[in-house]
Amino acid sequence: MQVLKVSVDGSVTVEINASPTSGQMVIDAVAPPVDINVLGCPNATVYAVNTSIVVYAPNCSEITLRYLTLSATSKNGSTWILRVRTPYRTIVLLPSNAIPIDTEPTPTPVSFGGTWGLEFPPGELVVKYIEVPSSRPQALSSRATSVATHASSSGGGGIDSATAIGVTGAVLLGLAIALKLLRGRRTTSESKHVAMRVLDDVDRRIIEALRRYGQQTARELMERTGVPKSTLYRRLAKLRDLGVIESVTIGGATVYRLRSGLEKESGEERG
Repeated sequence: MQVLKVSVDGSVTVEINASPTSGQMVIDAVAPPVDINVLGCPNATVYAVNTSIVVYAPNCSEITLRYLTLSATSKNGSTWILRVRTPYRTIVLLPSNAIPIDTEPTPTPVSFGGTWGLEFPPGELVVKYIEVPSSRPQALSSRATSVATHASSSGGGGIDSATAIGVTGAVLLGLAIALKLLRGRRTTSESKHVAMRVLDDVDRRIIEALRRYGQQTARELMERTGVPKSTLYRRLAKLRDLGVIESVTIGGATVYRLRSGLEKESGEERG
């Protein structure tokens, strides 16, 4: 089992526990390492050849290998993409302000060291995510508490009906992400907080329309996306509380737009 901790700058720290055979072993890195450390074996020596890490650890039955790589992620507009191939089961820990928008294959949400991560089987894994500006923690916390209170009063422990709309359109991804993909405490409030940060197909249609056409009124978004009015307003409130979009009044009309840094760098002209 290995753990991939992704930083906000796209660098990835990988940690793997291993048991050297005859004091020596070769570990397959997810990408070329730029810094390698062996923990738990003071006399260990290590070197890398491309993506192979050779460890010589005499008299050490167990070691922890930790390395940094700068080439496991790429960025397309505002979307970060983690793409690696590995022979090991892997837990991915995303930055605290990250929202996963797509994964392949469907991961298993797991608790790891007091945080939540995504567990993948051996093979190729892909995680696409966006980083949300963390300038509205109070609004996010308040909405999370509100959703948690609603769930508690209704006797349910799952996502409330408003939040769940649209999840059926992406069942596999939605379920995987809804089960606390993002790190948080295991309380009802934090669980609802995590659930609120799930992006499904409806959310992505709204975001894509804003990326492509620029700022839009609610009516324009309904025409662009085909999302019904009541559902659209709930999703706009959700995306606004997450810090993905913002609303402003121009000429007496409320328009919605992606927050600075999330818009498409070379977007198309508004039609």
